[in-house]
Amino acid sequence: MEIDLGGIVKGYAVEVAREILVRKELRDFIIDAGGNLGIEWHKRVPVDVQVRHPRKDGKFWCKFPIDSSVGIATSGDYQYYFIEKNK
Repeated sequence: MEIDLGGIVKGYAVEVAREILVRKELRDFIIDAGGNLGIEWHKRVPVDVQVRHPRKDGKFWCKFPIDSSVGIATSGDYQYYFIEKNK
């Protein structure tokens, strides 16, 4: 058994980066750290966030509008994996 803190660390890094940018008085930005998003959004027009389809390259599984600041985390086996003996 092992504990992997990779997901927690990425989320924490996104939040620290978001705080730095906000302190620098930046607004309306998206930080993407490979499945972890930090979104600072104050515009009246929402931004669409698309989630990639895990089995179809170049396709998206869903799309949803974001109209305020939020954090989003996704997870899947399609970005980090290895193949051994065709499996």
